[in-house]
Amino acid sequence: MIGWHTSQSTANCFSLLSLPTEWWQSVDVILQSESGTHPPAWPEDSRDVQLWSWDSSWMELGTQDWGSPFTLAFFLRALKCANTSTGSAIRLVFPSESGYLVRSDILSLRMVDLEPVESTVSFVATPGKPFGPLLIDSNTAPIFPHAIMNSTVGGILLRTPSAHEDYQDLFRQLDDEFTNRLSFPWHLASPPQRKTLAIVEGGRTGPDHGGLATGIYAAADALNIDMIVLDVPGHWLEGPKYASWRKEFVPVELEPPSLLADRIVEALSRFNVDGIVTFCDSYQVPVAQAAKRLRLPTHPPEAYEIATDKHRTAVSEGRPAYRVHNLEEAFDIVDRENLVYPFIIKPCKGFLSEGVFKVHGPEELSHAISNIHLDRHGTEVVLEAYCDGPKVDINLVLSEGELVFCEVTDDFPKTADEDSETTESTGQLKSFLELTCVMPSKLPTSEIDLLRNSLHQSLLRLGLTTGIYHVEARVQHSSMEYGKSDAATALVDLIPLVNPDEKKPSVWLIEINPRFPGIQETVAVESAYGVDYRGIGLLAGLRDHDRLRALAQPFRQGPQYWTQIVCIPVPIEGTFDSDDVCVELKQRRPDFARQICMSACFVKRGDRVYGLESGINSWVAYFNVFSRISRQHALGLGETVRRETRFTII
Repeated sequence: MIGWHTSQSTANCFSLLSLPTEWWQSVDVILQSESGTHPPAWPEDSRDVQLWSWDSSWMELGTQDWGSPFTLAFFLRALKCANTSTGSAIRLVFPSESGYLVRSDILSLRMVDLEPVESTVSFVATPGKPFGPLLIDSNTAPIFPHAIMNSTVGGILLRTPSAHEDYQDLFRQLDDEFTNRLSFPWHLASPPQRKTLAIVEGGRTGPDHGGLATGIYAAADALNIDMIVLDVPGHWLEGPKYASWRKEFVPVELEPPSLLADRIVEALSRFNVDGIVTFCDSYQVPVAQAAKRLRLPTHPPEAYEIATDKHRTAVSEGRPAYRVHNLEEAFDIVDRENLVYPFIIKPCKGFLSEGVFKVHGPEELSHAISNIHLDRHGTEVVLEAYCDGPKVDINLVLSEGELVFCEVTDDFPKTADEDSETTESTGQLKSFLELTCVMPSKLPTSEIDLLRNSLHQSLLRLGLTTGIYHVEARVQHSSMEYGKSDAATALVDLIPLVNPDEKKPSVWLIEINPRFPGIQETVAVESAYGVDYRGIGLLAGLRDHDRLRALAQPFRQGPQYWTQIVCIPVPIEGTFDSDDVCVELKQRRPDFARQICMSACFVKRGDRVYGLESGINSWVAYFNVFSRISRQHALGLGETVRRETRFTII
């Protein structure tokens, strides 16, 4: 027992050292105020708190006794929570063997949304710091938290127990979750060497607009990677505000891509770099060309030429597809090849599902081609048959050709998937604008395995052997279809076909994106599975296979909950005249806030926004809604969140 003293009260500290498991060791600490049921108010400023340790006499403790401000701040928070009638409890975590962390924030990454936990803090301020098990015999020597916190990986503050629980119950739950979440090689025998990675296109939007950039550079810091950013002059990373995120910023004109390889080689000529990456499809080919000239790790540029061209991707899969440049060529192909309506028309190098239409006749074909935003996607479009099977997003992580992680997300039908003519009453074609995705997939195991194996082989045939690949596909002749899964609620979900097709299911690959998915799906996978695609993307660029394989390990028991990704599209063009819609909804409906694991608003008051009529697909916000009860529950929550999201466009 140890006494802790502030200027107003004392607290007792009870510690229990666990035996090392294969992967971790822990010290569980319960803090209890001696003031009973009426503890004094906690000081408003934590600097007013004086900490003392009692062994055989009182000893004052300063910041230096805690090893770092991070550990002191964590303990002060725990002590503040202990200043109540229920006290507080923390767990301090150590590796079971001496070594180095696979990434410095591994504890907080893997303990995301853990039910018994109030908060998790990683204490590692310096990547590459050595750690080891706690070599103390708790039966003969007291455990002083301040004396061991400098050598701990991080700390976990437990939530307040419910009326039918105590802290020992929560610690037992935590033991089970540690087995689930930390049973993989999260510490290494040798320190990860500090590497330098160049990134082409450092992030189109900054942290204020909910993009992926924050996670990319946070992962780089946690992985001990120096970043050199190549992007256009005046980019938001060039100035001093985010200078700590990168080692260097090198101004480079990115357009046109045909000139980019030479510019990259010239820009990096004065640096020693260990790898180069881009997470922008448009620049994959020139980046691979530059990497090849600089003798850096890469795949064949020809592989990216196929993967980033939707016509060449379809042809590589062995199915008919036709490249055209104008309406005259399109009509000629329809007549010459006897192309049957409805079919798909889309830009060869498009993105965000812009310019993708299902056309039912000559009038709609003409309308579709005139609606493609040529300045954004170019003049080349592809015509191909429409597959009506369930659509999925499937993300595959490869290391030296081996598939080390794969997850499948159901991509729910869009308005253009409907069988009816696609022209709306307004004359606007129905679109493939993203609305809702749900993970994990509800497809049968046999079809999941088919997708995994088939698409893995498709990547290998192209020569893509290492990295994270975001692939879109459909299951042709699937045993499932979308329909009303619950007559009482009218919710739509995958349901078994009443009259299943006698033909065997097959995979219809739509497109390959040689990068991680968008922000909504990337953070959903991180929350549900504990796998960070952004960190994996960086490690793939360095060919750091040991850490890539380690960090591709999901939770042992699979995803911790069902997640619905609720996308809120921009309905009309105009000026956005609301504040952050995510903040507003959570404040107005705190009952739903507890079921939202991640969200972001992409626009701010006064921003110009563009509707479908402009040829640009855009979204106001997204919400990742989760349920530990059932997939059906998650669907219901998601639809309610969609209805409750409020904003104004003028």
